[in-house]
Amino acid sequence: MTGVDFGFHEGKCCDAVLRWFEARLGIERADLRSPEKALDAAPVEFTCRLSDQLYAIEHTGVEPFDGHVRLQAEAERDFGPIYSGVAGRLPADDLFQLHIPARAMQTITRRQRPAVQAAIVHWVLSKAPYLVRVPFGRVATPIMKETPPGVPFVLSLHRSTRPVGLERDFSISHIVQSADAEADRAVRIYQACSRKFPKLAEWKSRGARSILVLEDNDLQLSNPQVIYEALAAAERRLPDRPDEVHLVVTCIEPEWWHFRLRVDSLTYYQLSQLGGQMTTYDPATLTDLMMTV
Repeated sequence: MTGVDFGFHEGKCCDAVLRWFEARLGIERADLRSPEKALDAAPVEFTCRLSDQLYAIEHTGVEPFDGHVRLQAEAERDFGPIYSGVAGRLPADDLFQLHIPARAMQTITRRQRPAVQAAIVHWVLSKAPYLVRVPFGRVATPIMKETPPGVPFVLSLHRSTRPVGLERDFSISHIVQSADAEADRAVRIYQACSRKFPKLAEWKSRGARSILVLEDNDLQLSNPQVIYEALAAAERRLPDRPDEVHLVVTCIEPEWWHFRLRVDSLTYYQLSQLGGQMTTYDPATLTDLMMTV
């Protein structure tokens, strides 16, 4: 948990997606420019050429709900001791996900916080060895929820196989209890798309292949599937959708995850069936294009 950056990373996310295109096509980018810095009438983040095809790339961050910024800003204080407390003490080779109500720790006073954190660590370590292991991406049912001694809110713990390449064996997911959680995400992604699609459409009219890059920096509330569903709902309502939509998940250590959410008429689920859906990148090896172009 310590040292995780919960900000957005326009330049590095766009570089990750461009590297994916370069690897797929076997062609290096050329003529990389920033229409935004050049005050173009359609100020997308970057344009470049791959062979004779012009690409236009626009980035936007995905925020799941109001108050998310505060939650992320306080994440180290509230959850860092929990991550540290279970580190190296869980059954090997599996991924454990602790589900906790969103904003729950914000109701705890400063004096209460260490005792509550210690109680959560004790509960996780006592439950983890006896949980049923399921494939990654699934949840064992029925979901068992408990309010452990010393913890004034409900918790649930889940165990799955750990994806290849993922070093972390424990994560905390914040669960929004409101029935409007999905609606809130849908509104935010719709608003983001309504701002970005027209700029990309202008570049498409100039002969560019238009690429929208979404960035998810929230491991607790979001995942590629729910973001895709919100994107698909927005695209049904908006004209001029871009040619491709990619997602870069930047809250994972030590690697970022890259997914294709839609390519032309192919959906996230169809792309997943075709294989090779997820690509990982070490963020330290990525270039912040915002600083170099």
